[in-house]
Amino acid sequence: MTEEFEAEIDISINSKIEQAGEKQRIDQKAQGKFILNADTSVTILYEIEGQLVRLEIAPEKTRAVYFGHGGKTALVYDIQMDRVASTYATDQGTIDMFVKTKIFDFDQVDATGSLHIKYELFADEDSLGKFDLTLQFSPVVSTID
Repeated sequence: MTEEFEAEIDISINSKIEQAGEKQRIDQKAQGKFILNADTSVTILYEIEGQLVRLEIAPEKTRAVYFGHGGKTALVYDIQMDRVASTYATDQGTIDMFVKTKIFDFDQVDATGSLHIKYELFADEDSLGKFDLTLQFSPVVSTID
């Protein structure tokens, strides 16, 4: 068993989205917490636009679960499975969908690393869009005045 480890981190998030023929890029920054759990899984916690986000990266580093919207959104990224059932929260309620993960790459040493996921969302057989997410993180550097 690995000893648990926690650190405050700076996070840089780059999202590329392709939906209905339109392309969009979103860059965001946040501060959060990196947790290396005793089972070697990783938890990353941060807030974006007032919403708490929790990423759970499995010990084998081939799967992650994204929890957002107060726990109402749960997207499962798993490179070893064709499509994984997931749910997404909207103002009108939750939508059942599937996630097809094309790339899942997680690199981490202590509290520094990156997560890169390319995936496509589906409602039944209809594509809702293609997404390319890169999350980079490193320990918060404190300054002494």
